[in-house]
Amino acid sequence: MSNNPRSSIAGVIYGILAYLAWGLLPIYWKQVETASADEILSHRIIWSLVFVALILTLQGGWRALWKICSSSRAMIWAALSGILIATNWFLYIWAVISSHIVETSFGYYLTPLANVLVGALILRERLRPVQILAILIAVLGLVPFAVGLDHFPWLALALCLSFAFYGLVRKIAPAGALNGLFLETAWLAPIAIGLIGWRLYSRTGTFLFAGNLQTILLIAAGAVTAMPLIWFAASARRVSMSTLGVLQYIAPSVAFLVSVFVYPEPVTTMDLVGFSFIWVALALYASESLLRHRPRRIIPSVPATTNGHPELPR
Repeated sequence: MSNNPRSSIAGVIYGILAYLAWGLLPIYWKQVETASADEILSHRIIWSLVFVALILTLQGGWRALWKICSSSRAMIWAALSGILIATNWFLYIWAVISSHIVETSFGYYLTPLANVLVGALILRERLRPVQILAILIAVLGLVPFAVGLDHFPWLALALCLSFAFYGLVRKIAPAGALNGLFLETAWLAPIAIGLIGWRLYSRTGTFLFAGNLQTILLIAAGAVTAMPLIWFAASARRVSMSTLGVLQYIAPSVAFLVSVFVYPEPVTTMDLVGFSFIWVALALYASESLLRHRPRRIIPSVPATTNGHPELPR
């Protein structure tokens, strides 16, 4: 994390852009919901790789990428982050096209606090009393939400944990935002190509078979996927895990509004009780963080004195 104020401000802006885009993402996936989750995931991976390769070409960034590829440590981190983000992508796509947007929103509401917990346990970031209280309140919120679902909220927790650990890996990985995303998708590309090829051969997919709009939307998934991830990775390298935790409630808030007003999903009383716990926890955490980092008032220094009286300006 940079101590440069300008870098920190840029990190916050990148974070806002990323989370706002992710909050609106269900609208995009609903447009291609005739495809299966694995087909959409495969196209996300392939077209993200193509999109990032194009950016690297335009920026002349291939030399730096090859240098990173010579590091076995960087490649291991890229493989790990690739697995984590692919898991998160698949679960999220499946949830959206299966009309579980409310549950995804709950999971991503938990993620900011999971970021704080991961930062404390692994990066040794110090937890303050209000942060501990916020995490405990959020955990309590799982109970009424699980009652409202009639099952354990495994999807919410899986989305939460996969993305929290992805944020951790991207923060400490040696590759930057663009190079890191290229390496992640490159690791995943062989499997994605195999799945796409099989669906084309068996004519069980929608790509090229369900109209031009569907095909264009699947190709555009590369840009739609890559840009928020690039913004997120750029943010993660500039701000603390705690700051990411504050910013991250933007995405689930937008997704929750989308699930209620754009694609009306049933929201039970117990759901609202569970969300209330999360909202209280986030309000506590955000308020404490804002108060802790507010600019301190600078007390003007007392002018030099002559014979006990302030010295007049010359």
